[in-house]
Amino acid sequence: MKYDGFKLISTTSSHIMLKTFETVEANEGTINVQGIELLLEKEDDGQWRLIQERILPADESMHDGLLH
Repeated sequence: MKYDGFKLISTTSSHIMLKTFETVEANEGTINVQGIELLLEKEDDGQWRLIQERILPADESMHDGLLH
């Protein structure tokens, strides 16, 4: 997995929302690329955990500058 580009959407002391471009290459060589929106939450133990992921439509990814 590889992530390119980064667009911070919002932050609080316990949440971070961002958009990025994800490339996933499987063992057999197939490659999947997509824009994604991630929501991270800081848990009581101080660790950040991914709690939500949304695949972005291509037009939204282009609008956000993740795709060219």
